[in-house]
Amino acid sequence: SPSPSPSPSPSPLQQLPTTPLYTPPPNPTPRFSDFLANHLAFSSPPTRYTADVLHGGVGPICSTGTPGQFVRALGFYQGLTARPLWAGPSRPSWAASLESHLPSLQSELSAFLSSGDSSLWSSLGSYNGSDTGWHQVDLWSHFSASAPGQSAFPRTCALLRSCASAHLGPRHVAVARQDPGRGIGDHCDMHNWMLPLPLPLQAGRGPGAMGIVVDGVRREWEVGRGTVMDTTFVHSTYNDGKEPMYLLMVDFWHPELSGAERKELEGFWRATTTSME
Repeated sequence: SPSPSPSPSPSPLQQLPTTPLYTPPPNPTPRFSDFLANHLAFSSPPTRYTADVLHGGVGPICSTGTPGQFVRALGFYQGLTARPLWAGPSRPSWAASLESHLPSLQSELSAFLSSGDSSLWSSLGSYNGSDTGWHQVDLWSHFSASAPGQSAFPRTCALLRSCASAHLGPRHVAVARQDPGRGIGDHCDMHNWMLPLPLPLQAGRGPGAMGIVVDGVRREWEVGRGTVMDTTFVHSTYNDGKEPMYLLMVDFWHPELSGAERKELEGFWRATTTSME
């Protein structure tokens, strides 16, 4: 696929933080070798790997050869299919397996909510001046298990390991809550080597639609049915009801990455991310 075309950077390239901590593998796979070359081409100096791209906000935002897709040039991985929504045969097979365990997932969520423990929820806060009403309990974050979340949701974590262990890791796996009357405004996550699967677990009673808009397509949440989407396309969430919506959020590796490429990317992000969450 075409290389990204740079748009104006939010900060000058010469101010990007670089790191000497990463050493490439001796025999990288071809696409990963291209990824490293592209990363260095947008780094300054072009001989040092730029730090903390994984957390966003670092380096120029670029368009690609796919209309509507935007990426961080420093994190763009060439040759991966880009589509706003992955449905039908393009959905990963493990998604249906996870959905088949909906009663167990719901039961553990209900027990957690009944406990009244609100200390584990972390808030996304405001976005563009508006309260997003988005909160989550991390189960995994940037390749590492979150002990409090794993303790609160042991059956959920066991099911994820059973159904999708080889696919987890790029960013967050979390139990999330979208508060009523709130939503995350239009935004773009800009990393094309991962895809999210939001799996609705519990919807509020009464009227009011809850869902997501991806690349202009509005999809209402359906309890027990995950939506695989590509968040390098502009997207937003909404909850027009009167009660919270609860979801299991699973960020996973793009299915066209080989096992070797996943290991290479994980090694790269672990080495160049200095403040792992």
